[in-house]
Amino acid sequence: MYRRLLPAALAAVLSWGAHAPAHAQEFPTKPVRIIVPLAPGGSGDVLARIVGEHLGTRWGQPVVVENRPSAGGNIGAEYVARSPGDGYTLLLGTLGIHAASAIYPRLNYDPARELAPVTVLGELPNVIVVNPRVPARNLRKLLELARSRPGSLSFGSAGNGSSTHMASCSC
Repeated sequence: MYRRLLPAALAAVLSWGAHAPAHAQEFPTKPVRIIVPLAPGGSGDVLARIVGEHLGTRWGQPVVVENRPSAGGNIGAEYVARSPGDGYTLLLGTLGIHAASAIYPRLNYDPARELAPVTVLGELPNVIVVNPRVPARNLRKLLELARSRPGSLSFGSAGNGSSTHMASCSC
């Protein structure tokens, strides 16, 4: 019995160092950037600045919010995808960023592989409004109208690949 126990005990003792708790490295030790791939002044920008201020106070390090809008958020998202994966460059992304590969087949990065969601900071509803002269008073009627008169209705969004554009495509 001891013959079987001794090798197991020896293996456990020798492997203990490999499983010993590692000492956590301090984070952050330098400024953190939150890249907002949206225009300044919008809800995403405001949210990033509120969160950045809170994190900066909590971490004792500056958190800088940097807007890099354009191409449905892909300019900012690609910038983050190309940054070192050390946690010092964060992206305030939207649904549009992760759905972008469906409408931008030649992206210079792969959102699913190169960007990892960390948390949901907020949810903002999309609202559809119509001119009072449009004879539709709910989404079902609006869709029926659009299908019955192809090309006669138009809509506005924040741009190709944006969350508002992607939401309109799902109707």
